[in-house]
Amino acid sequence: MSVKLETLDCFEPFCDLDEQGKLIAADRISVELEKRGVKLFDVGDEDNVEHFLYEGEIELVAEDGRKKTIVAGDTAAHFPLALLRPRKFSAVVSSKTAQLIKVDIKMLHELRKTVPVSGDKFSAFAPFAEEDYAPKNHLDALKKFLIDASKAIVENRVSITNFDNVSSMIFDVIQNPAVTIDEVISAVQLDAAITAKLMRDANSAFFGSLGKVDTVRAAVVRLGLDLSVQLVTIMVMKEVFHSDRQNLNQAMSRLWQSSLKLATFAAVIGKRANPSFNQGQCLLAGLMYEIGTLVSIDYLDQYPSLLNRVSDQVLSANNVKKKMGMDLLQHWQFPEAIIDVIDEAGDFKRAASEASLSDVVTVALVLVRMTAYRSSPIEDLDLLPAYRRLGLCDEPAGFIEKIREQAHRYLQLFAGAFGD
Repeated sequence: MSVKLETLDCFEPFCDLDEQGKLIAADRISVELEKRGVKLFDVGDEDNVEHFLYEGEIELVAEDGRKKTIVAGDTAAHFPLALLRPRKFSAVVSSKTAQLIKVDIKMLHELRKTVPVSGDKFSAFAPFAEEDYAPKNHLDALKKFLIDASKAIVENRVSITNFDNVSSMIFDVIQNPAVTIDEVISAVQLDAAITAKLMRDANSAFFGSLGKVDTVRAAVVRLGLDLSVQLVTIMVMKEVFHSDRQNLNQAMSRLWQSSLKLATFAAVIGKRANPSFNQGQCLLAGLMYEIGTLVSIDYLDQYPSLLNRVSDQVLSANNVKKKMGMDLLQHWQFPEAIIDVIDEAGDFKRAASEASLSDVVTVALVLVRMTAYRSSPIEDLDLLPAYRRLGLCDEPAGFIEKIREQAHRYLQLFAGAFGD
């Protein structure tokens, strides 16, 4: 039985993995339905499998006879059952049936190495060298993978949608920091689908009971220049996260949802920063942050035999995704500031003399994590260099909650930008 990526979000060791980490985990774990009375493990066992309870109840029995019942959905069920080795408890299914997710400890440990964790100030797992955990044949396969994938990007052999002529023209116009309303209107009118979606958004409930607009100009005026640019950016970029291959399209869709959420937070944070950033650029930076994952997913889907030669932990390493993403955006001739985001964002210790888009996305990553997973990769936002460089330390109480509320509101509007 396969597992949906959304299911992994129920468990703490998986919820803060990035999309590629979750895809690798979902491909390697098993989901099993066990009947009442089945013993999962016994006291003293030193097995190499972690068990996560998704549905049902499990009774844990200690060596001295003490008992504890774990119910799916409870806080205790967010973590592996009886984590310590040797096992301090035996585990028996106590409900009629129990649905369990089982995962190899070593694989989970390696995937977790790429996740920043809270601790002393900015305690985090530093990027780790492949030599520390991968056998030499995996290193050779990784090098070949990076070379071949980079070559495929240059030769347009990855099936990630490139911009057609019209989309490219529109994109060039809206990414100009000095773009005017008249230029946006002219660009939007080049594409009938974008025109229709922009007018639909202008007539949405987001703007209350205002009268209906029936021209592109009226729609752009109502939306405002900044919001119009953001919506058109989303409409153009959404096509990049699409494939005609069903399995690949599902993965791309999942990655799009998380990228859109990150981009929305980045746009709101960029506007609140002091000095502020162009919201269209912030949105684009957030959308492109995980683009390297998309390249890896696409390339591995075309050449699945690579999965047998390159270890999971190598493929999930940050340096792989960064190189793939930077290579793609360089090939697409994206602005250096956006390419730098892929390389720099997420580095909670990064030193710099002035604020940048990388800082905006770094803070967005932290706030998304805090919102979605009830935890933060750092202990105090005021200690985060990126947060300080953006001039956010003096914001009043309730600032973070306002950021969340505004991001959620815009996310609802942005979701309509690519709805059918």
